[in-house]
Amino acid sequence: MSEQGSRRESPLVRFGLPARAELNGAKARVICVERPFLGHINLRGDAEDARFVASVAGVVGAGVGRDDGKTKGEYSAIFYDTTRLKFLNGSTFWLSEHPDAVGVKGWDAALPRIVTWCSFEDKLTHKNLYAFNTHFDHMGKVARAESAKLLLQKVKEIAGNNPVIVTGDFNASDEDEPIKIIVDKSNAAHLTDSKLISLSPHYGPDGTFNGFQTKEVDDKAIDHIFIKNNLKVLKHATISESWNGRFSSDHFPVFAQISL
Repeated sequence: MSEQGSRRESPLVRFGLPARAELNGAKARVICVERPFLGHINLRGDAEDARFVASVAGVVGAGVGRDDGKTKGEYSAIFYDTTRLKFLNGSTFWLSEHPDAVGVKGWDAALPRIVTWCSFEDKLTHKNLYAFNTHFDHMGKVARAESAKLLLQKVKEIAGNNPVIVTGDFNASDEDEPIKIIVDKSNAAHLTDSKLISLSPHYGPDGTFNGFQTKEVDDKAIDHIFIKNNLKVLKHATISESWNGRFSSDHFPVFAQISL
């Protein structure tokens, strides 16, 4: 895929937004400005919030609420541009000992946690792409580690050898066990941190959590974009722009320019 030229010729994925969010209007404006073909957001609201972001940004959203598998509870939503991506399939599973059981809390998690996934056909290259979005538990240490193992298992099971992009608020930095599990090269199912293989140096702060303060809380990234199976990362950035002193979320959006 061309790295230059018109929007149709631009790289497939411009950025992921694995942020826990409340300022839906600001998030929609970020999507409007960056114009991704694929964007991921964790929404703390309900179906109305997801519809609002999709409507303002001019994209289509996929996902369900984690509480009932329908409209209640946080979404790990995936938004996509239908001018470039054709939706093929998708579903949601729960991060627990029983992934198909709706609304279940896993291990020592404080809340139900989910992974939403979609498969697409790129209308330009006619290649298939799988996208996964998640939000690991903020309290359960065991849950985060077990969620990482389950995520790798499910990505392999669902996507096979197709190109994969996995985004999320993992509530873990690269020093923590969940991320070490995800990127462990001794495991054939491992994923690769897009930041580490970007052809351009990372832009912006390393830390991704701002807590609605004036800047990032520390230099540790807990929001990540992982890839697998022959994807090229052209750029990687943390977007720390604010509007009248307010951020679009308590986490910064994370950007990756990726081509098939």
